[in-house]
Amino acid sequence: MTRSEWPCHLAGPILALALAMAGCGEPDSQPGDAYQAMLDEAPVVFEATVRSIEMVSAEHGEGGIVLNVPADTVVVGIDARWLVTADVDAVRRGKAAAGWSGEKRFAIRSPAKTFHVSAGEAVGRRYVFHLFGEDGDGGDFFLMVAEPQR
Repeated sequence: MTRSEWPCHLAGPILALALAMAGCGEPDSQPGDAYQAMLDEAPVVFEATVRSIEMVSAEHGEGGIVLNVPADTVVVGIDARWLVTADVDAVRRGKAAAGWSGEKRFAIRSPAKTFHVSAGEAVGRRYVFHLFGEDGDGGDFFLMVAEPQR
């Protein structure tokens, strides 16, 4: 996908999340307040333990790049290169996540950016996942944020 084909409707939410992570917001806010407020607005939130993270194989198909992932995989964003398998323990909110229990797969762009540790270090850890995008049947998500569960 070229820069001109990038979905512009995602620019606003991505910029807002970037500013929130930088601590920008109200004058009296503390660094991280806006970030937490953004997480609180995620349409889908669930708890899960990461079981595996592996590279995704892909092929050039008739309509573009085709990921070789199981059919029930939730693809997050564009240019997904990694397949995360997680055991979902609890769904806090989200129509798309209704009924998620046990093993669920997600195709993501970068384990380091999602988990803030290497792929190997994320395996076995429990996280609270926040999915941003359109919540509904199947969902259409552009960003996954994983916060270690304390």
